[in-house]
Amino acid sequence: MEQKQALRLTIIGIAVVLCLGIYQKDKTALTALESQIDTEKSKNIALKSLEMVDKMSFKYKELINNKDIEKSVDVIQEMASRANVKIDSLNSKSEEYGDVFVSYPYALSLTAKNFHEIGKFLSLLESHSNIYIIRDLKIKPVQNFDGEYDSVKAEISVFTVLLRD
Repeated sequence: MEQKQALRLTIIGIAVVLCLGIYQKDKTALTALESQIDTEKSKNIALKSLEMVDKMSFKYKELINNKDIEKSVDVIQEMASRANVKIDSLNSKSEEYGDVFVSYPYALSLTAKNFHEIGKFLSLLESHSNIYIIRDLKIKPVQNFDGEYDSVKAEISVFTVLLRD
């Protein structure tokens, strides 16, 4: 009978050792799976962030590209008229291609009664929804034949942009 008990205890011992081995193996697999789940959750968070950035860039693209480049000259002329500024010359220059956007530059020569009107024109232009950016500005007063300053001349380099596809 003692031999049967010893045999039973041995079998139970072997079963416990086997169970512990299986438990350790499964515990390691479970830890690996938990780690993989955490990694996948982090990836999901990153993907959601990228999705939000993509949506925002699309909205910005719609906002910035919501213009007809052919009508840019008309917009500039309208702003000059509203500011009582005379456009002496307006020349479009060749497009400049950047990594993210295409720039459409213009060279303007203006005449106004005073500096305030030039400032008003610049303010109207830069606050326009088509996004005009002043790149260069030179202003000087102009003397008439009597030697008095009666007007202001301005040379302006301005550009607008479109985001590239």
